[in-house]
Amino acid sequence: DTAWYYSPEGYMTFLGGVTHGAGWYKITGGRQDYVTYYLGGREVTMEISDTKHPHPSELPDYWEYNRRSLLNYIEQSTFGLRGRVTDAFTDQPLRTRVELISHDKDSSHIFSCRHTGWYFRLAAEGSYDLVFSAEGYQSLTVSDVMIWERDTTLLNVRLEPVSTSAPLVTGASGAIFDIHTSAGGETVLIRADLPERSTLNIVLLDRAGRKVRDICRGVREEGTAVFSFGTAGIPSGLYIIRIEYGSYITGRNIFIMH
Repeated sequence: DTAWYYSPEGYMTFLGGVTHGAGWYKITGGRQDYVTYYLGGREVTMEISDTKHPHPSELPDYWEYNRRSLLNYIEQSTFGLRGRVTDAFTDQPLRTRVELISHDKDSSHIFSCRHTGWYFRLAAEGSYDLVFSAEGYQSLTVSDVMIWERDTTLLNVRLEPVSTSAPLVTGASGAIFDIHTSAGGETVLIRADLPERSTLNIVLLDRAGRKVRDICRGVREEGTAVFSFGTAGIPSGLYIIRIEYGSYITGRNIFIMH
């Protein structure tokens, strides 16, 4: 309607000005298919003339007919649902599948950015149930998320990693250590719930008891702390995480696989 308002009568009237592409002509393996399936994006082809090669002198007119509509189209991309998906322990960004339950089909789901954790989802006004899923993490379902016309709904999500071992409780002290690997196995994460201020030494040992890497060493205050180390450069195999907390010593076998 904006293009009609700023253009001569008869412009952009073919099939009412808007048509689904396959209602006009069909192709197989087009750019829209690629963007949807491989990039998780949305692509629209805008035909602003039924002349494939209009005369250069006509281009300023086409720009004047459509520039306001193009700006309105850009504004639409700021609406809908958006947010950030992070690891619940480390707050690091995650590449996560974001799916509208009973709505998405044929690869129309999207993914959050692996570098920032941000996701952006356009959808018509309504109430939606969403599921967030990533390898190595517990899936999270969020129900009754409202999306409004010409508005933005912000939904940040934190996913809990799937533990590779049960929590370790260090005797009568009550300290709890939870050990797990991140998605893909590139990082080992150790979450420590400490009931009091005390010395804490965590070290990675090989099966022969030789030290591979210091993870933590020193005095720690009461509360929750998260430690991590990358597995790059460590050969695949069975290792031991040895934990000294005050006068208590405990450990857990872990398997590192690349």
